[in-house]
Amino acid sequence: MLIRSQLCTNTRQFWIGPFECIMTMLNPEYIRLALANADTKDNIIYDFVKHWLGDGLLISGGEKWTRHRRLLTPAFHFEILRPYVKLSVESTYVFLNKLMATKGECIDVYNHVSLMTLDTLLKCSFSYESNCQSDLNNPYIESVYAMSELLAKRVIFIPHHNDFIYRLSSNGREFFKHCQRVHEKAETTIRDRHKELARLAKSDEEEQYSASKKRRYLDFLDVLIQARDEDGNGLKDLEIREEVDTFMFEGHDTTASAISWCLYNLARFPQFQQKCRDEVNDLLTSKDKEELDWDDLNQLPFLTMFIKESLRFHPPVPGIVRNLIKDVKLPNGGFLPKGTSVGVSVLATHHLYWDDPEVFDPYRFTPENNAKRHSHAFIPFSAGPRNCIGQHFAMNELKIVVAMTLRRFIITPDEDNPPQWISRLVLRSLNGIHLRFTPVTHFGLLAQNKDGVRVRAIPSRVEKLVSTKGECIDVYNHVSLMTLDTLLKCSFSYESNCQSDLNNPYIESVYAMAELLGKRFVFIPHHNDFIYRLSSNGREFFKHCRRVHEKAELTIRSRRKELARLVQIDGKEQHTAGKKRRYLDFLDVLLQARDADGNGLKDLEIREEVDTFMFEGHDTTASGISWCLYNLARFPQFQQKCRDEVNELLKSKNKEELDWDDLNQLPFMTMFIKESLRYHPPVPGFMRNLIKDVTLPNGICLPKDTSVGISAITTHHHRLYWSNPEVFDPYRFTPENNAKRHSHAFIPFSAGPRNCIGQHFAMNELKIVVAMTLRRFIITPDEDNPPQWVTRLVLRSLNGIHLRFTPATQ
Repeated sequence: MLIRSQLCTNTRQFWIGPFECIMTMLNPEYIRLALANADTKDNIIYDFVKHWLGDGLLISGGEKWTRHRRLLTPAFHFEILRPYVKLSVESTYVFLNKLMATKGECIDVYNHVSLMTLDTLLKCSFSYESNCQSDLNNPYIESVYAMSELLAKRVIFIPHHNDFIYRLSSNGREFFKHCQRVHEKAETTIRDRHKELARLAKSDEEEQYSASKKRRYLDFLDVLIQARDEDGNGLKDLEIREEVDTFMFEGHDTTASAISWCLYNLARFPQFQQKCRDEVNDLLTSKDKEELDWDDLNQLPFLTMFIKESLRFHPPVPGIVRNLIKDVKLPNGGFLPKGTSVGVSVLATHHLYWDDPEVFDPYRFTPENNAKRHSHAFIPFSAGPRNCIGQHFAMNELKIVVAMTLRRFIITPDEDNPPQWISRLVLRSLNGIHLRFTPVTHFGLLAQNKDGVRVRAIPSRVEKLVSTKGECIDVYNHVSLMTLDTLLKCSFSYESNCQSDLNNPYIESVYAMAELLGKRFVFIPHHNDFIYRLSSNGREFFKHCRRVHEKAELTIRSRRKELARLVQIDGKEQHTAGKKRRYLDFLDVLLQARDADGNGLKDLEIREEVDTFMFEGHDTTASGISWCLYNLARFPQFQQKCRDEVNELLKSKNKEELDWDDLNQLPFMTMFIKESLRYHPPVPGFMRNLIKDVTLPNGICLPKDTSVGISAITTHHHRLYWSNPEVFDPYRFTPENNAKRHSHAFIPFSAGPRNCIGQHFAMNELKIVVAMTLRRFIITPDEDNPPQWVTRLVLRSLNGIHLRFTPATQ
């Protein structure tokens, strides 16, 4: 490698043209001495950005730097950074939706990541909702991007290092035009914020409280305006503008570089990618939630080690330069006088002072290995008094983006177009960073099917409830048809109209098989396969089984032919076909799935998985929804609280229907659904055959091949594991109560490696159905005909679940 062949001493001289020389440090101990003081940044490079950033924290020195660093430090306190996690999550969702739209094609990810980090920074800097990831015509965004590109060009073109020459050039005139626009935007925002704060100071307490509720967090601008030194003096508007611009400059492209290279390294090393994915999934599953929050970020040790190794291998800022403010004596007896320009080659140090530096190994960053290493051998955020003040912000954003991406996609590299490193102000690639993002089965399906679940299946059921005109009905069969309708659309885009057309042969067979299985389960002689095949029920079951298999096999063959045809047609027709298909269904995902050796599933295996998805997701979800509606009817106070929560959320967003991003913003309704799943678990029990001996806490050993039963319904109602288990109380599922409870006391979707792979799909459908129903109806029970529980394959009622749906006044 070039770095290794040229850099083999503690220092080297680096010339910029014939006049400027920088003494570059490579040895970690030399770097420690060079960065030990608050030396000013060298004018050679940093003067280029001074016109944009002014005399902000990046460039200033002396007493001004000391004062500003002290005033800005609170802006990066953990309590200020905490709400920024939510903002980063919001921006990342937009980024992931863009990745989903690529449909597994290779893309240069850098620009997409850069827009995402800019989106997050604008929200955190001054609460600016730019929509820059989708709206590229925003003048402010255009200017920020243009200035970054123009700066990179200036660095590599030596004549433009002269400010007079640069101002006369076309690039220089363009740079200063954009610079003026960015400054005007920042100055206008600062003036408006001052006016807002002055107005609020004069308003009454109620208005102040209302304003604080609308503002979800303190942004960087708030902190800067409120900052005061020991004499009570704050920052002037010009100083505030300079610090906001500095935050934007330092945090935008550097973080984009770090994230992009991290995604590339995940693609290069699929074994580490899967380990990171498993860690994220295990953490969120253990906490029974979908999104990371602040408290989770320090509970991902391997992901953190991976990110650090990526920052070592591809440091976003490859080098830094300082002007010494006092003499420095080096360990070899050398002497650097005050005023010397000293460079630190981060990239070179990261690839010289390590064992096997060209091997990518996250385990370098275990606590034991960290303790053995020189403190200045790893410096992606610089070091010393002038280290990066925003490094915790950057690390948090890295963890969030990587974790959320791994939850939804498998990342693979473009083997034919590997990136070509190039050191600019940040580490870039000459030819881009080309990656392929293939949806992970469990999330690829959910995110793309959000419209299918929300818009198309459920309104049919709502229309049926309207038609009951407030009379009592057994809701179970209606719900069962709705869940079947949804599953058919999500499984293989089959528009069955089963909620209105009950004469469909495929639907008839699915229903018949479910009923026949229920009967077989309770009639012991039919457990014998030979006897069952001779019985009338058995013959009926296998007749319907054949019909269901034929339908699935025909659909699989047709879809394969369609995909083969699309491969051979031109791009325009492919685009038209892609627009007609609004989402990837389960069958698409199965057909495209490949293992590490590039092998896919056979048609028989695909059919078996589609049938399994239908079987597991149909009646179980119908049971979960039906009992949930019953519990809403039983407890009108909780019903109204859920209804209010849904209405308030939709009103705040000025819309009528929930979408994907709303599903995690209904905390009380989620707690209610979970309590319903505890009280009435859809799958009351399940069995396992042990594949190895298991020793229980009381010393008893269960030998391999023992049949082990788990009674979810008994565990959920046992006084040893729940206080007052017969009381219906959604507040059992507050985060505080969840943390106190044993992880396996609540198991509606089973647990362990063989837990329900579709549990997120089921929870999403539960939330959507409950929310849409509560928006339109008040639910009351039939007091004269309460349901009588009966445990079959799913929890049913012997006499049905009878409810009355009265249209809500709204």
